[in-house]
Amino acid sequence: MSRKLYTERLILLPCSVHFAKSIILYLKELRVRSPVLIPPQWPPVQLKMFLPFYLEALEKGKKDTYFWVLIKADSAEIIGEIVLIPKKDQHGVIELSYRIEETHRRQGYGYEAVNEVCSYISTQKNVRIIAETAEGNLASERLLMKAGLRLTLQQKDFKQWELM
Repeated sequence: MSRKLYTERLILLPCSVHFAKSIILYLKELRVRSPVLIPPQWPPVQLKMFLPFYLEALEKGKKDTYFWVLIKADSAEIIGEIVLIPKKDQHGVIELSYRIEETHRRQGYGYEAVNEVCSYISTQKNVRIIAETAEGNLASERLLMKAGLRLTLQQKDFKQWELM
């Protein structure tokens, strides 16, 4: 399991088995009891679909899948998430994916989180970190470049980036 990470404005909380199960099974109660503010639109559909696979990986003892909840330190509210998933059939390659709540975009939170996670993972493991962006997603492209990822593949609908 990954560890809690910090930036100047964020707490990156690793998602434990208990927390993942609470999100899936007891979200309504979690919203009431949690010391962290959980936005009404959280978790997004993509994360809901990912959580069962994440739980399975954790329960099997796999240590190559990571999921952090991004918490704004000054207000203790969830503003997004960041996930690292091993690429099938590509040993040592981990794909980075992140999402910031719309109300908190264009404020540097995505960069802070991606940069911190890339720094942490690159010192912990001998892995390649890649990310993909949809064609035309200039904000994500700039963020990835700023965090040290470089364009390695360009297709019609997407671009692939790698931490160099």
